Amino acid sequence: MRIMFLMGYAIAKEESISLMDLLMHRTKSASKDNTSKITGKFTYGGWTMSLMNHLAEKEDVEIALAYPSRTGLKPDDERITFYPICFRTIKEIVLRKIFEKLQMRIKSARIYDNQFVNGLLRAIEDYHPDIIHVWGCEFPMGLVANYTDIPIVLHIQGILNPYCDAFFPPGMNFSSFLRHGSLRKLYSTYRGYRVRKDNDMNRETEICKHIKYFIGRTAWDRNVMRVLAPNAKYFHGDEMLRPAILESEKWQYHEGRKKLVISTTIRNSPYKGVDVVLRSAEKLKRIYGDDFEWNLYGVSDIRFFERFTGIKASEVNVICRGIVDAETLRQSLLDSDVYCHQSYIENSPNSVCEAQYLGVPIVAADGGGTKDMLKDDSGILVPTNDSYQTATYIRDIKQNRKLAEQLSKNAITVGEYRHNPERIVSELLETYRKILNKD
Repeated sequence: MRIMFLMGYAIAKEESISLMDLLMHRTKSASKDNTSKITGKFTYGGWTMSLMNHLAEKEDVEIALAYPSRTGLKPDDERITFYPICFRTIKEIVLRKIFEKLQMRIKSARIYDNQFVNGLLRAIEDYHPDIIHVWGCEFPMGLVANYTDIPIVLHIQGILNPYCDAFFPPGMNFSSFLRHGSLRKLYSTYRGYRVRKDNDMNRETEICKHIKYFIGRTAWDRNVMRVLAPNAKYFHGDEMLRPAILESEKWQYHEGRKKLVISTTIRNSPYKGVDVVLRSAEKLKRIYGDDFEWNLYGVSDIRFFERFTGIKASEVNVICRGIVDAETLRQSLLDSDVYCHQSYIENSPNSVCEAQYLGVPIVAADGGGTKDMLKDDSGILVPTNDSYQTATYIRDIKQNRKLAEQLSKNAITVGEYRHNPERIVSELLETYRKILNKD
């Protein structure tokens, strides 16, 4: 079976950066001019890399991967055929730069979409896959369904259309970014929102109209697709975790430690719940004083949310740790008493899944598909935007060892089944066979 994966990009420092360039391990001798060779197999990336690593070990499977790249570099892995899609012609570069300068972000985004899709189609024509596996409907890859008869299955990640409905927390709107941020903050937020609403959401709707097969894992994403793609067939497919998590020891109750330690992995998008973290920490401050800390990973600057809530992170023991590697995050989770996730909307947050697999007691907001992650009493769900119950349950877990250890035990049971690599690979290959046989 010849499988071709189409992967999108991650956003970092307001640039489109290839997931491959971002996640693959570089040698220590890598030079600053980005010309050094990327080496090593898929052992340093995220869950998608982990999945491909396992699939590539199957004797009857051949894999290709097409992805946007600013460098054109290919990992040194003979098991996989790589197609980095670069945009280097003068026409491509100049047109996008002109529209960027003229603040025509939507026009620029559409040029990028066309360039990327054309590159993907060239890769598909060269590789001749039996099936195409698209990662996510948020990015342009699914548009290839308009131009090929090869069976395509789209693996649902986030879904932009419902995310847009929950973009702003209660009490927040565009004027908040001017009052509590700056004119520049207002402009950048508005510009990003308009590109998402006027281009990306319409593109996602168009993609869902033409995709016949979807892979998802929550009741939430299945119900959303019943609206966006009512005639499509839906398959359940769980997701792999990173090796650093899969191979880790489990969480243990921190007996004798008085200090409360909480961890959260988050981004600073408005709907990710940074405001709830600050308000929950303020409640815990009344209980614990300075005898607790809340480590916030994934962000380094939350000044806007401090001004919006009127709560300074340093005064409620919230510490922004920034972006860290998998090993640092793993150790932080094991050292925590509670993992807390307060996003207003999610599908199946990987950060919750990782904490759950390690057995860290979890308190999470009931947004989107998170409730499916915490089934069988494997975590505590609270309503979105509820800082009072969040703080209360965090305190209960810290003070009640029996509760903490029962949550941990349940989390490990659920997590180890959901993220078992052999089962995930076996079920995915069976999904491919059903699609190819038109079952």
